[in-house]
Amino acid sequence: MPGQRLFAFSLLAFPVCSAETARAHSWYEASCCSERDCVPVEDGVVVEKADGVHAQGFGILSRTDPRLRLSRDDRDHLCVAQAGATKLICVYRKPNGM
Repeated sequence: MPGQRLFAFSLLAFPVCSAETARAHSWYEASCCSERDCVPVEDGVVVEKADGVHAQGFGILSRTDPRLRLSRDDRDHLCVAQAGATKLICVYRKPNGM
């Protein structure tokens, strides 16, 4: 009987968790995010410099790199695939950072 209650509770909790994930990733483009790849990052992780956009841990992207996107909020975001080797998919720059 306790197992049945736990199972029933998990079925009720699942839509809530899924809705939160969908809301958090609602504006990321599908080509950048698999509902888990994109996260906001702290200031200083992505920095605009004379030679391009520096993404901490991923190197320098030229300003014409197609992985650079405009963020829809006031934060920078990194989209990183974790399958096998870590791979930078996209960088969303806050509006005043582009």
